[in-house]
Amino acid sequence: MSKKITRRAFIKQGTVLAGGVLGGMALGQPMPAGAATPDIFVVRGTNYFENTIKAIEGLGGMDSIVSRGSRVGLLVNHAFLNIGAHVHPDMTIAIARMCYDAGARSVILIKSPPWRYYRRGRSDSMAKEVIRKLKSPSDVYKKVPVKGGVALKQADIMQDLLECDVFINTAIVKSHSATFITAALKNMMGSAPFSTCLNFHKGGLFNDDPAYLAQCIADINLIRKPDLCVMDATEVLATGGPHGPGLLKRPNKVFAGRDPVAVDTYATRLLNIDPNKILMLD
Repeated sequence: MSKKITRRAFIKQGTVLAGGVLGGMALGQPMPAGAATPDIFVVRGTNYFENTIKAIEGLGGMDSIVSRGSRVGLLVNHAFLNIGAHVHPDMTIAIARMCYDAGARSVILIKSPPWRYYRRGRSDSMAKEVIRKLKSPSDVYKKVPVKGGVALKQADIMQDLLECDVFINTAIVKSHSATFITAALKNMMGSAPFSTCLNFHKGGLFNDDPAYLAQCIADINLIRKPDLCVMDATEVLATGGPHGPGLLKRPNKVFAGRDPVAVDTYATRLLNIDPNKILMLD
């Protein structure tokens, strides 16, 4: 496997994790004045809207990521509607609301949600207004070279992702039959059309070469790194992923970070998976 994206390099740099991951702080506890910005901030609880806000504020707030007048591209993992298989809509609404409050000119969805996606979410006037303001993807793809790619030399990528000023990747933590886990890194496949993603599954959707799939995922993450990752670990599929149904775990956690390798490494703990077995993290 390529060493273009390395979990080990991240760990060697020395991580400062809030929310009791390594730092010993209570989950969601505000950072002390003068403290270094954490790599990951974790919040536990069942109010997913408020906890999403707290997790992002723990990293310094949306104002530190989104500048006034910017165009935000938001990639959400919401392809499957079984519980534990998609990002809770309250998290999507909270992220978009924070972007607008920070002065974003627009928030563009990189991938369209299923028409029933928002039914699980809050339905107050604020939520309806945020959903109404969200821009649909252009559905225009551009072929781009993958600089440093090993298995993937070029890829068709949603033009909105390439052109946005700020890129936010929000995914759910869940199991996967081939990669063992789906989180931020694998969610980048959502920025490519089905034809490109099908090539990742060399040998067919149900006959994957795990090493090849992992390398393609690592390669597509070279195209653009997210400015923010917001992760759903509220109700997650411990088995039966990525679509479900399967065994549900309820960590009731929302966590955020700027490095997709860092958040995926933490995500493996929530599913009790050895990160050394995750090839796309190697």
